[in-house]
Amino acid sequence: TTAPAPLTRAERTGFAETSRGDDVRAFLDTLARAAAARGTPLVVGSLGRTTEGRDIPLVIASRPLVRTPDEARQLGRPIVWVQGNIHAGEVEGKEALQMLLRDLALDPRPNVLDSLVLLAVPN
Repeated sequence: TTAPAPLTRAERTGFAETSRGDDVRAFLDTLARAAAARGTPLVVGSLGRTTEGRDIPLVIASRPLVRTPDEARQLGRPIVWVQGNIHAGEVEGKEALQMLLRDLALDPRPNVLDSLVLLAVPN
């Protein structure tokens, strides 16, 4: 089977290339629009900036949607932090986390987003 849109840079290139920072952000923005259209809005924000001035994207995924730490605590579910690419060259986690976010957010069936709050930092 083929993966649903959006695709990561790795998927689009047959895993010959890996996503750069701009690719990750574009993927997450496209995913947020697609997920909202299917009833699973995501919060795509920023954890901060790298020492080189690059954005560090942060995704909050949960059904129902939570936007703040207080909302997450009030929901009473486990809050799970998943970090993808921590060091340069460790690209597998970054690619896998983008795919996981897509698969969970675009699946209308019950999944882990109905039982926890996922905080995901792919890059």
